[in-house]
Amino acid sequence: MGNSIKPHLQNAEKTGVCQLKNCNLNENFHNRWCADASVRRLWNLTLREVVRQHGGCPGSLPPQLNDLTKLESLSLSHNLLTSLPPDLSRLTNLRSVNLSFNNLTAFPSALLGLRRLDLLDLSHNRISTLPDNFHLLSVTEVNLSQNQHRVTYGVLQLSSLSPHMADIPQLKVLRVEENCLPLEAITPDLLAHSNISLLAADGNLFDAKQLRDLPGYDKAIPNMEAFAADSYMSTDMVSLKRNPVVVVAYSSSCLNNLH
Repeated sequence: MGNSIKPHLQNAEKTGVCQLKNCNLNENFHNRWCADASVRRLWNLTLREVVRQHGGCPGSLPPQLNDLTKLESLSLSHNLLTSLPPDLSRLTNLRSVNLSFNNLTAFPSALLGLRRLDLLDLSHNRISTLPDNFHLLSVTEVNLSQNQHRVTYGVLQLSSLSPHMADIPQLKVLRVEENCLPLEAITPDLLAHSNISLLAADGNLFDAKQLRDLPGYDKAIPNMEAFAADSYMSTDMVSLKRNPVVVVAYSSSCLNNLH
C-alpha cells in the first residue's frame, strides 16, 4: 500500500479515526484498504476527493464500505457521488453523515434505516424532489441547502418539501437555503406541529414577512423568530447579538452598504 496511506492506517489503529483527503490512490486501493483490520474498527471516517480518484467507476462507493459497521461518523463530501449503495443501511451506528458537494439526484433511501442518525448534510447536490416516505428519516438536523443543477432547459432545484416532514419527531434544525422554494412549501403543519426550533430558509421565493403571515406561524415554537434584512437596506451596520433569531431572509442588495 502506498506510503501516503500507511500513516493514516497506523493512526486509525490507535484512534479509530481516519481522514483521507486528496490522496493519490491506485485502482486496487479499496479492496486492500477495506480488508485492513484497523479499518474495520473505525468509528470516524472521512473520504474527501478520494472516491473519484480510484480506478473504478467515478462517483461510486466501494461495497466494502458497508462492512465498517462500527462507524458513527461518515464524511464523503466532494466525491462526485451519484448514488449510495442500498447496503449502507447496515451501518446502523451512524450518527453523522456528510454527503455535501456531490452529484446525488435522488434522496438516498438507505439513509431511512439509520435510526441513530443525528446530523445529515445533503447540501450542494442535485436533489430536486424528496420521497413521500421522507418522514421515516430519524434525524435531529438536516441540511438540504443549494440543491440545484443546470440542464438544457434551465435549472432544476429543490422546489418542494415532504408533506409529512412535520412528522419527524426528532427534527430540530432544518436548513433549506438557496433552493427557490415557494411559500407553499412551508406548510402550516411544519410551523405549528413540528418540533423544529431552527428553520434556515433564506434565498427562496418568500421573505420573512410572508413567512410570519402564514397560517400556523402564531402557533410555532415560541423562539422561532424571523429577521428581514431588507428592512435595513440603508443602514451601515446590522447587529444580531443576543437575539433568538433563527430564520433569516435576505436579498444580496441589502448588504451593499454594510462595512
